[in-house]
Amino acid sequence: MKVAIIGYGKMGKIIEGFLIERGHSISFKIDKENFHQLKDINRENTDVCIEFTGPNSAKANLEILVGNGMPVVCGSTGWYSELTFIQELAVKNDTSFVAASNFSIGVNLFFEAAKDLSKIMKNQDGYGVSIRETHHTQKLDAPSGTAITLSEEVSSVLEQFDGFSLNEEAVDAKMPIYALREEDVPGTHELVFRNEIDEISLKHIAFNRNGFALGAVVAAEYIFDKKGVFTIREILKLIG
Repeated sequence: MKVAIIGYGKMGKIIEGFLIERGHSISFKIDKENFHQLKDINRENTDVCIEFTGPNSAKANLEILVGNGMPVVCGSTGWYSELTFIQELAVKNDTSFVAASNFSIGVNLFFEAAKDLSKIMKNQDGYGVSIRETHHTQKLDAPSGTAITLSEEVSSVLEQFDGFSLNEEAVDAKMPIYALREEDVPGTHELVFRNEIDEISLKHIAFNRNGFALGAVVAAEYIFDKKGVFTIREILKLIG
């Protein structure tokens, strides 16, 4: 594959390493300095794009790329209020698109385990539930997209919840998410059930960004020659 990397920071460079290791080539490396080249990306020079920028630029980038009929893997979070628009744009332009709050295989296994634990806890009285997440200080959005997805997975089982609250106790059926920012933390997420007697928790700790990057490359390999809107779950064969 010929791959355009949109967002050539720490994550973009790790993605580049996995792409080269797996026999692919890089058609574009787009960052703030050469943003104008985004419009030069097309199906003649590029097979698929991997977008990892941030909440303030993702939607505009995707509108250009998907609007030009490019297959796109998007790992940016904090822009999902526009997700339906981009998905519909992909269908309209007969291309492929996948966005995920986390492309890590381990994290997506963690989501599955979180749902299983929630099913066990559903009929246990007296336990409160919350989510804790910790990331590096450069992360712009809070809570993380992964924490939001985790809350949605748990809420699909524990139906008393409708949305989440940030850094505060549960109010109005909102699941509490506590977000911390510390130096050099790739990402830690924990689902916690607690009462006055004990605490039961399920945790995923990322030691580096490699899992996120490799998952994005696997997604790109899956969608580049397909049409439609996909989820990371179906790409990783975790639906069941």
